[in-house]
Amino acid sequence: MVQRARIIQKKGIRVIWVGEFEGFRDPFEVAEILASETKLVIGFGILSPSRRECKFIRESYCELIEKYGDRFILGLGAGNLKDRDLAYKLLVKCVKELEDLYPLVGCSSPKVVRFSSLNSAGILYNSVDPTIIKWLKKFELRKIFSAAYGPALILPSQYDEDLLLAASIILQGSSKFIISRFNLSKIYNNLRKLDLPKLIELRRRGDSIKCYSESYPIFKYKKQLLEKFTISGEIRDVINKILELLKFCDHVVLSDPFFRDINSISILDEIVVNARSCKNYKSL
Repeated sequence: MVQRARIIQKKGIRVIWVGEFEGFRDPFEVAEILASETKLVIGFGILSPSRRECKFIRESYCELIEKYGDRFILGLGAGNLKDRDLAYKLLVKCVKELEDLYPLVGCSSPKVVRFSSLNSAGILYNSVDPTIIKWLKKFELRKIFSAAYGPALILPSQYDEDLLLAASIILQGSSKFIISRFNLSKIYNNLRKLDLPKLIELRRRGDSIKCYSESYPIFKYKKQLLEKFTISGEIRDVINKILELLKFCDHVVLSDPFFRDINSISILDEIVVNARSCKNYKSL
């Protein structure tokens, strides 16, 4: 992890993002490791009040700042709580409690976009589909910093199955507005019952999920998953999608499994040069 972060730093990347998922290490632990070994700005994308109390988030976040300086970005989001109304209430409460830390908020529905545009320092769109982001941005009530955040990978790659799993996670967490508005009901209904933590664990053990019949829907809808929910393909495909996203957003986050793939990381400098040529590009 540190080795890859150092390579990324040398290639001109200024910000690295630490995610949160049931199968991953504690994000504060990961952030501390990266902060101690690099000079990168470290963003949390995202921390969920459904998983940890706001008081704990504040204490852990401020402790990092005290140790390593003011080079952290606080990202908050509802998370995967099944009771979405409760998840939203917890998010609203935490954003207001931590407003002095200038949080960015993970958004995938008009309701959260409206709230976030008035009550946060910025929006992390849980999408890399330019059409979806363009639609969601209509609900912003004031001009605000925004980022597109989604699974990314240069293909072909040994992590292609992990990319599909990441895309499936995004789909499962999509709001009902997105599902209905963009005609995703068929693919959603086929994938919504997948036991993704089980499939992720299989990949962590080094197994291919193609051997398991329950993963069939993922491969049946592979094309749609990659097109709608990832930044992936050959180098030029990835660059073109980033440039398209930068027409609507200020920042693009290349999420898991990009960081794992040394081949993807190796061409980051080419991506950076092209991204900075975009007139809408902003540096955090």
